[in-house]
Amino acid sequence: MRLVHSFTSTHCSNESLFMHLCYFILSCIYAKNSGFDIIVHCDERAKNILQIAPYDEIITDLEGI
Repeated sequence: MRLVHSFTSTHCSNESLFMHLCYFILSCIYAKNSGFDIIVHCDERAKNILQIAPYDEIITDLEGI
């Protein structure tokens, strides 16, 4: 099964961005440990941080939303 995350950092300060992305990374790790493939749709700012997570695919199509 494939799970999809989406995240845009448009309205996040640097402090809140870090906290939100920590939750996304923990969710990704939990899903991977449960056997799921997981992709994320995000913007470039979020991609720079989410690259450390075990996502199967990172798609940057939310730029400017």
